[in-house]
Amino acid sequence: MQTEEFLAALKNNAEELRRINRLINATFNVRGLSKVHWAAWVAATNELHTRWDQLAFPGGISKELELLRQGDIAAASKALLYMENPPYSFRSQYIAKDFRRCLNKIEKQLPPELQERFSNYKKMVSARKVAKAKKMAQLTPDEQITALRRRKERARRRRSEA
Repeated sequence: MQTEEFLAALKNNAEELRRINRLINATFNVRGLSKVHWAAWVAATNELHTRWDQLAFPGGISKELELLRQGDIAAASKALLYMENPPYSFRSQYIAKDFRRCLNKIEKQLPPELQERFSNYKKMVSARKVAKAKKMAQLTPDEQITALRRRKERARRRRSEA
């Protein structure tokens, strides 16, 4: 699968996961009203459970993780693409963390190009964490709480709009 095709599939899958997640959230709040509402919620959760493996990662997340644990170079390249272009969907950050753990274990086996990309990714994540910590350190405790609430609100809005 070409890079552009992979990224397009990743984006489409993330949109579908967000749609299913919105459906679950909407039906969760009303599931106790009637059997019909309960059945709608059950159907939404079943859809997520049956389709998640294929939607979480093009080709299947369980297959990808297994290939990555075996040291497959193509799987490592796709995992890096995923991490460099995060889809921001249901459990996507957990997937990225799993990929990072696997890549850390096989980093020495990777070709120099992938080693450099992975190193750059780790530096970018580290720089982002340091910048966030510096920004928070400049705030008073009340301002920190307000900033965290705003961040949560923005994330919630982004999920609902997506």
